[in-house]
Amino acid sequence: PMLTRSRDAVAEVRTGRLVTICLGMFLTAVAAMIPLLGGAEKVIVAATSLLVVPLVAPSVWGFFSDRVDQRSAWLTVIAAGAVGLFLRYLITPAGPLGGIAALQPLQLWVVDAGILIDLIVGVAVPMLVLGAYHLLSRRIAPGVARIAALPPAAETAPGDGASDAPRIIALTVGASALLLWMTAITASAEDRQILLATGAALALLSFFSEWLGRRGTRAASHEEAAI
Repeated sequence: PMLTRSRDAVAEVRTGRLVTICLGMFLTAVAAMIPLLGGAEKVIVAATSLLVVPLVAPSVWGFFSDRVDQRSAWLTVIAAGAVGLFLRYLITPAGPLGGIAALQPLQLWVVDAGILIDLIVGVAVPMLVLGAYHLLSRRIAPGVARIAALPPAAETAPGDGASDAPRIIALTVGASALLLWMTAITASAEDRQILLATGAALALLSFFSEWLGRRGTRAASHEEAAI
C-alpha cells in the first residue's frame, strides 16, 4: 500500500514481487561482502543496532501512545540509521569524514564509548524521536481511530478473569534483564556498567508490567464479586 496507491490486486502483487527481488539482491550482495565488512558478527550487530531496534521501538511505544503511526516509524528508523551511520562509519579514520580535524574529539569519544554507541543508536535516538513525535503530533493515528470505531466486544463472562498479557510481558522482560546481568559478569568494567543499568531499566519495566497485571486481576475479582 505504501508503494502503490491503487487498490488493484495485480499491481500490489507485482510490487511485492519487485520488492522481494530487490531485497534478495541486497541481502545477497551483503552476504558476498561479509569478509570485507569485518565478519558476520559485526554485520549482524550493526544491522541490529541500526534497524531492528528502531523498527521495534514504535511498536512498543504504540502500547502507550495513540499517536504512533507509519510516519513516526519511518522517522525513527531514518533518524537512528543516520546517527548510527554517522557515528559508526562516516567519522571513523577510514571514513569519508575521518580527515576533518574538527571531528577528531568526537572520533576519540566514539572509540572509547564502545557499547554505548549501540545504546544511543538503538534506544536513545528512537525514544527521543518517538517522544518528540508524541508531543508535537496533534492527530490520532489512523489505525487507532479504526480500532476505536469498531463495535464493542462482547462482555466477558464472569470467571474469565483478567488478561495474562501483562504477566507474560513481565516474565519476558524480566528474563531479558536477568540475561543482561549474567552477561555483565564476564564483560569489561565499562560494558558492565551499561549492561547493569540496562538490566535495571528492564527489571523496573518488568515490575511495572507485573503491577499492571495484578491490578487488572484485582479489578476483575471485584467485578465478579459485585455480580
